[in-house]
Amino acid sequence: MNFLFTAVLLAIAGYVLYSAITLKGKLFSVENIKEELIPQFKKILRPLYVVLGILMLFMGLVSAYQNVVFSEYTYRFADDFSVYYADSIDADGNIKGTSANIHNIYGYTEMSSIFASG
Repeated sequence: MNFLFTAVLLAIAGYVLYSAITLKGKLFSVENIKEELIPQFKKILRPLYVVLGILMLFMGLVSAYQNVVFSEYTYRFADDFSVYYADSIDADGNIKGTSANIHNIYGYTEMSSIFASG
């Protein structure tokens, strides 16, 4: 699902930038604008579309980076703690000599994309 969001965002960013450069496309449709105001209309909208396109392109690239780096659960502290200190933890997850349980104290720290449902 994250890939789909990123792909759509990058496609829209490309279309907005293309339209801003060429002054063509549905973004510059002038059906309800008076004939003498069309150049002023395009002059005002062009820089707005350039900024919007660059911002959307940046957001799409950041989203793609997140999809690559944070797509899987990359770090589970409780699992690592259990492996390194296996001799001090009993089968129930209690730390020997205390009443502490590693699953209550060192809960899972999961890294994921901010758009992931999980």
